[in-house]
Amino acid sequence: MKGWLKNILLLLILISPEVWAQNRDFFFRHLSTADGLSNNSVYSICEDNTGFIWIGTRSGLNRFNGNTFRIYDNNNSRLRNSHITVLYKDSSGRIWAGTLDGGISIYREEEDDFNTYTFDPADSLSLSHDYVRCIAENKKREIWIGTHDGSLNIYNEAEQNFTRIPLSERISGYRIERINCLHFDSDTSMMGGTLNGLFRYDLLKGKLSPVLVHQKHIDTRILCMFSENKGMLWLGTTRGIIRLDKRNLEADTLSTANSELRSDFIQNIERLPDGRIMVATDGGGLYVY
Repeated sequence: MKGWLKNILLLLILISPEVWAQNRDFFFRHLSTADGLSNNSVYSICEDNTGFIWIGTRSGLNRFNGNTFRIYDNNNSRLRNSHITVLYKDSSGRIWAGTLDGGISIYREEEDDFNTYTFDPADSLSLSHDYVRCIAENKKREIWIGTHDGSLNIYNEAEQNFTRIPLSERISGYRIERINCLHFDSDTSMMGGTLNGLFRYDLLKGKLSPVLVHQKHIDTRILCMFSENKGMLWLGTTRGIIRLDKRNLEADTLSTANSELRSDFIQNIERLPDGRIMVATDGGGLYVY
């Protein structure tokens, strides 16, 4: 089984006790605290360039070699918080770990430890908030970090500090809270999913504009985002999936009311190696389209 597919299936079997797919046969290996995992609540997972599986949980970051776990937490490493909210592998192969109220950490293989960056009220070049929600990288290999306060943070590699972009200051009439997901849809534009809706950030002009907000019959609290092609976005919300055509902004929805979904709380949307789309839910298992 391909590494990526193995990873996402491992994540989802840990998230939900019930896994269901549309007449597809998958192999699942169930790993839990009985096998050495630090906590059964799993929030993120990724595979590094050496084949280790990194699993972020409510109480510890786990590195799995296929047999045993190496657990990192705020007692045995430079992690400031053991609640891992997001993991990301950048184009250089580095593993980034965002935490709940402990900032963001970069794994240093040569030290088997982390460099950690946190909010400092006396330093305007520090991280804007210690609750990290999402991480993304653009074609310039810049790392962008979305935080709970509604800010973007660009990591400055040479100085090892951050450029803050409070999104509420880049648009009038909206308050931006909790950036949950990021997607670079071009060299000059980025989509941001927030609790207040979907917004587009112009990288050249530094301005924010609404894309999908305040819809009467559509939940616009965006939790995750997936680009199916250049024109179509899948948005995971607390009330199902929104499929948005970026060209004309027409949207339709998938939910428990009109599809085979058993839960409307969408945790993640990804593409499988064979082109199908996999949807992870909270309490309703796994779906493949």
